[in-house]
Amino acid sequence: MRNNTTMPAFINTISKSIKKFNRFFFHTIPEHPIARKHRAKSTGRYLKNQLGFNNETKVYDWFAGLKYYYQKGDASFSGNYYFGLAEWQESLFLIKYLQPSDLFLDIGANHGHYVLIASGYSGCHTIAIEPISKTYEQLKKNIEVNNLTEKVTLMNIGLSNRVSQLYFSTDKGTMNKIVDEYYPNKISVAVQTLDNLNLQPAVIKIDVEGFEYAVFKGGNETLLSDNLNIIICEINFTLQEGVSGKDIVDYLKTKGFSPYYYDGTKMIALKEFNVETYNTIFVKDINLVNSRIEKSQPISIWEEKLF
Repeated sequence: MRNNTTMPAFINTISKSIKKFNRFFFHTIPEHPIARKHRAKSTGRYLKNQLGFNNETKVYDWFAGLKYYYQKGDASFSGNYYFGLAEWQESLFLIKYLQPSDLFLDIGANHGHYVLIASGYSGCHTIAIEPISKTYEQLKKNIEVNNLTEKVTLMNIGLSNRVSQLYFSTDKGTMNKIVDEYYPNKISVAVQTLDNLNLQPAVIKIDVEGFEYAVFKGGNETLLSDNLNIIICEINFTLQEGVSGKDIVDYLKTKGFSPYYYDGTKMIALKEFNVETYNTIFVKDINLVNSRIEKSQPISIWEEKLF
């Protein structure tokens, strides 16, 4: 006899899957400069994941000789697996902007998407900060498989506005974040301030699941450095309580930064933060940015040239 009590849940699951696929096929793919020309490849990889494949970690070729470890559920590299280039606007910006002499600081490096771009493609030295031990080990594997150990300095710590110990969740995959002492699945992590690291980065990318404002507060001298021209910051709904996206924008403006969006060919000035892709590119010297972009060389990903 049919168990009618399970039908609503089953139908709801099917409905969500259909909506997710429609968004993927009719919105995400058409808006991506690589995937829209490789619909079959992107769709095939998506369906392969949804049908239960890719449950084991494998090494995949990326571009310019780079490789990455990936398995189903790895949100940090799913965009590369599905589309050829995750967070393509910000990724392509860094591909065009970074030069070998730059120091790249990745705060919340996760599995190393931006680290591979900076040190693997652009030839920069990278300081990669990742507080979650399991994620840190996966990051380390991606560095090693690309022979980048001499180009990348790994730091298994957190950053905040003061030196302390903080609790981080361990059950949210690539979305792990700071939690309180009562959270059941957590680890204690040593936390430093950005200024205490005494670095002179040319570019900072920061994604710390809503704790960005506290990190900036601990980096006043670093943010004022003449060497620092670019900050790529995620600003989304996970901001810590009492902090808004406008607070971050206003604070960075006091340090000489202005918010921009990169559309794949040029920089577009913003009044506030970017609400389309969550990441906002903050710039001090826009003339330097435009000059580097103008002189940059095209790259090929999935045999598609990106200029």
